[in-house]
Amino acid sequence: MKKKNLSLQILALCVAAGSVPVLASKCTVTVKVKEKFNALKSQLQNLISKLSDEEQQELNEWLVNQEKEFKGDNSQGDNEIIKNIEEKINILTKKINEQKKQNSPSKDENKELNIAIEQLKKSKQELQNLIDFSAGQGIENSKAKEILDSTNIEENSSISEVKEKTNKINKAKQDLQNLIEDTKNKAKNEFDIKKQELKTLIESEKAKNIDKSEEQNVLNTTNVAESSNISDIKSKTKIIEEAIKSLTKKINEQENKQEFEQAKKDFEKIKKELQELIATPDAKEVGNIDDINKTLNEANIAQDWTISKIQDASNDLKNAKEQLENKINTTKHQVKQNFEAKKQELKTLIESAKAKNVDKSEAQNVFDTTNVTESSNISDIKSKTKNIEDAINSLTQKINDAKSHEVVPPSDEFLEIEKEFQGQKKQIESKLDEICSLKFNKTYSGQLIDESNESIKKRISQRVNEVYGDYPGYETKYYYRRAYNERNKEDCKKYINQLKNIYKIVDMYANYLKEILKYIESEDAKLSDEIKQKIMEKYVSDPTESSRSNIENLNWDYYVRNEDNVKFIAEKKKVFDNSLAKVKQAIFNKMINDMFEKTDEASVYKIKTFLPDKTIRDEKQLYFDKSLPLFKLFSKVRVNFNTFLEGTKIKGIYEQDGKLRFEGFIQFYDPEIPYYKYIGTANPITIDEITIKAQ
Repeated sequence: MKKKNLSLQILALCVAAGSVPVLASKCTVTVKVKEKFNALKSQLQNLISKLSDEEQQELNEWLVNQEKEFKGDNSQGDNEIIKNIEEKINILTKKINEQKKQNSPSKDENKELNIAIEQLKKSKQELQNLIDFSAGQGIENSKAKEILDSTNIEENSSISEVKEKTNKINKAKQDLQNLIEDTKNKAKNEFDIKKQELKTLIESEKAKNIDKSEEQNVLNTTNVAESSNISDIKSKTKIIEEAIKSLTKKINEQENKQEFEQAKKDFEKIKKELQELIATPDAKEVGNIDDINKTLNEANIAQDWTISKIQDASNDLKNAKEQLENKINTTKHQVKQNFEAKKQELKTLIESAKAKNVDKSEAQNVFDTTNVTESSNISDIKSKTKNIEDAINSLTQKINDAKSHEVVPPSDEFLEIEKEFQGQKKQIESKLDEICSLKFNKTYSGQLIDESNESIKKRISQRVNEVYGDYPGYETKYYYRRAYNERNKEDCKKYINQLKNIYKIVDMYANYLKEILKYIESEDAKLSDEIKQKIMEKYVSDPTESSRSNIENLNWDYYVRNEDNVKFIAEKKKVFDNSLAKVKQAIFNKMINDMFEKTDEASVYKIKTFLPDKTIRDEKQLYFDKSLPLFKLFSKVRVNFNTFLEGTKIKGIYEQDGKLRFEGFIQFYDPEIPYYKYIGTANPITIDEITIKAQ
């Protein structure tokens, strides 16, 4: 109804002003027409701004329509538009002038207005003074300045408007005064805290034997009073802080000197321990220790060495010592196990039916008198193992000499046994070939393929040949071949079972390597050789070195008995599974980080993200493009878009500039690793644009 009344009112005024002259004639120059239009438009906009909100809306819409129709080519239509705008200007000018006459204040009102204006000026000056003071104290006063600049006295201002501005000024004064007082209190509190910190440091045990007279003088003479201004308090706080730094530096220098001497002591101690270990008989039995000797020979403290360098050298010596200890322990364990196996072999041979009618007194004496203890060194154990082996060979020779050499032709059953044995042997050989055929790039794989796998193939092949009976130089040790020739079905099955156990070990290791290769060489992961090398060294080569060594130097205890085989595989699989999980985690993290394309805005990323419908605002229905590399390599990965962080609701899905966005944090979870990865928990991230696409 109001819009209609306004339109009628303007129409009536237009009729009354029908005689308003046309101020411009057609212009032959287009530029002048445009300039005139823009000048009249600006004049009309100024008049519209003095009307009520409702009137402003209606007239602004009218002016927008006129502007759309204006072509700027000095046509008849342009002249009509200019004429209409001029008429509107005349009408509004008359209307506003009439309102001013009606609102002209009385004499008493003028007096009250003048008083209010004076009070406003006084308050503004007081605020200006306070702003100037706060600026000298380094206090933020932009808000007060903004209020001061926005409360100027304008022509035709009413008493209520002036008083309202005065109230705003007074509130700004009080707020700024409070800020000054708060800042001063904070500065004084900071001063008191720092002074107490200096006092505590001076009285501390670590400053006991240090000259602290200068700092004590600062503590005694540096004080602030109630009348002290903020700048003075901050200046004195700075003096206290400098004293703290000075005394802290003295303490650190004293502690560094003590730490340096201790580092030297530790260095000499570990160096001596390594020298003594290298000199032991066991150290001479573990093979090549050139690297350890090199570390020892290069470990000499130079005059310019820092604490850090001495500690690094000590760590190198510790690592070398630990490495040598591990070699000694591993070697001793292996030779001791070999001794026990040989002794058990001798015992079994002595008690066997085939040795019943053979003189075995010498063998029995060797068995009874040849023992090792925890204190036995490696050389002693090897020597005693040799005595046991000699006794086995001697007794075996006696048995062979005593028994008939007639070979019974194999039955169908034993032909099948031979077929099974050879088939199992080929399975192992095939699996070893498979391990060595895995194409790891030499630029990042290091020795894993070039040395370790080839060595594993060679050593396990030796073990398989030993089980079969190919014992170069020891033709009397036949194992399976002897059992087969003697038609001992039980022993044949036993040796076939040993091959099956060896195959399980090799198969477990091959499966691990294939999985590693799958992820390291994945085209979806797009790993550089440098990253591949870091992953291989950190999560494959180093963590699995001991386990690979155990497989390479496969001990009888790992495959002879089924229960030991199960235990060995479980232990090594745990190591390899952990290694594989770490590799997956590293690649998983990198691929997720690569997914998010940075934009010009901080914490805002581009990534293919979809909602099934533009009306949906449910984060649970957000999903990523499944063709992204991450979802190809990690097919089981789950993604959750979250909007609650430490109990606080974040924006979630929202619209900005006509496009949907998401703000929050994202949880990635792969149940196969298993592993969680979070993006945006420290600072929520924003996904720049969400596409509407049915899933």
